Amino acid sequence: MRERIDFTFVETKPHLRLDDSSQQRFDNWQRGLKDFWAHPFLGVGFWNYRWQTVSLSQREIGWTVHNQYLAILLETGLLGFMMFMWLFYRMYRNGFRLLKNTRQRFPFLHGVSIAYLIALVGLCVQIFFGETLESFQLNGPLWIMTGLIIRANDLVLKEGISLENK
Repeated sequence: MRERIDFTFVETKPHLRLDDSSQQRFDNWQRGLKDFWAHPFLGVGFWNYRWQTVSLSQREIGWTVHNQYLAILLETGLLGFMMFMWLFYRMYRNGFRLLKNTRQRFPFLHGVSIAYLIALVGLCVQIFFGETLESFQLNGPLWIMTGLIIRANDLVLKEGISLENK
């Protein structure tokens, strides 16, 4: 990790600059933000940005923006992005609900909720630097754990522990 951080910045006199890979990522983000304004409300369609880049950004086919948030904004517009953020909000809410209501009586579920919330935080950071939510390796465990968290909340409710509807 330290090597990657050190490699990210190249020392040139008298300034520090980003290495070529990091600079390309920032350039992609800037270009993506400019392209967003061509279709701000509904986007260009799921998985279509890679193919739209030729007409929007004068780039080669298959170019990605290397940021899942920005990719969702470009492909589904503001409407899809708001739904995506709402989905993540609900996932966090379910995780915190389980965390809050399992501390005393269900220590295992309490630990599971902590692990789930930590994993969500890590995922939210990771997808800022890549478009990995489309891979099964991430999606499979994510949705299985999300389903288990929702079901655990239902089971805790049946055990008589009150869940707040805030």
